[in-house]
Amino acid sequence: MNRIVYFISPGLYPKKIGGAEIFNYYLAKELKDLPIITISHNPKSSYNIHIIKSFLGIKRWGIGNWSIIVQLKLIILLHHTRIKHILISYTSNTQFYADIFPSLVKKYNIPYTILIHGGGLGKWDKPSAMKVFFDSAKNIVGVSKPIKEHYDKLTKNKVKVIYPSLPFDKMPIINPNFQIDKSFFNILFVGSLKNIKNPQMLIKAICLIDKEFLNRNKVKIWVIGDGPLKKDLLEYLDNMGYMNYFNFMGYISNDMMNYIYSNSNLYVICSHYEGTPISLLQAMYHSMLIIGTNVRGIQNIIRHNENGLLVDDNSISQLAGTIRYAINNNDVTTALGSKIREDFDNTYSFNRVKEYYLKLLYD
Repeated sequence: MNRIVYFISPGLYPKKIGGAEIFNYYLAKELKDLPIITISHNPKSSYNIHIIKSFLGIKRWGIGNWSIIVQLKLIILLHHTRIKHILISYTSNTQFYADIFPSLVKKYNIPYTILIHGGGLGKWDKPSAMKVFFDSAKNIVGVSKPIKEHYDKLTKNKVKVIYPSLPFDKMPIINPNFQIDKSFFNILFVGSLKNIKNPQMLIKAICLIDKEFLNRNKVKIWVIGDGPLKKDLLEYLDNMGYMNYFNFMGYISNDMMNYIYSNSNLYVICSHYEGTPISLLQAMYHSMLIIGTNVRGIQNIIRHNENGLLVDDNSISQLAGTIRYAINNNDVTTALGSKIREDFDNTYSFNRVKEYYLKLLYD
């Protein structure tokens, strides 16, 4: 009997949209021809079995996380003889995993790997239980260097960095229900419209650039994503008289994102903090010029004037000036775009990611 890898994810794309859910979906899909069962315990999950082979969804019943704890424990108890390895996708909302895995896995001698997508980089709710959970893992994987640096201090196991890239080359270029005019200079923002992503920095920076410059260079800004700041951003643009330069598109299916990136000139990421954002990796794959804030999770990928451009966090005037520079200096921006694609191929390609996980889970 073939022993099976169990991949436990709190949620999966497309029912839940986020970096962890999108990466977990594509990783599971790439591994679907191997002996693997992917388990999601998002209470609203409902997926097609043909998309991810041997998929098992867990629905919430009862109160709080206890129903999920009970169900996961039952799965391990009933199937422990056929489990080869457990890959656990960890975020700050899944600290209850510490109540499940160390004792059961130790009892049945099943190795598990913790994949850290986030976790807040703050204090644990139950530090003693969480330390046992992390110390008992066979492997710990983090999606960025800041995550590694943080968790290396909390556990005796050293964290291995494996970036959360996607098989961008296998994704089709599907036209959405709108067109991007390539005769314009198209600026792209991709992310949730919430404070940590800092979309207001880009909005205010554009409003510092005079309209004559924007009109002469046919600048258009595409905002892909949604969130609690959208209403305030729209009101600000309306008050400033810059609304006609922006297109707020909401969330777009990941299958259509290759079209959007391939028809855009500049990708801007203004976050206060990042892990390793998939949207940034996709911009790298498409050889785009990238402007990012000089913060953790971005500064370790983008090197100023080497493969992209960095600005100080919350420096609206600096971002406005850098955008003007990018528009006025096409030769420089083209060279930076070529370098960022070279970095992607050498360090962040999905083939490398897949090889790492095959070695961790199946060797």
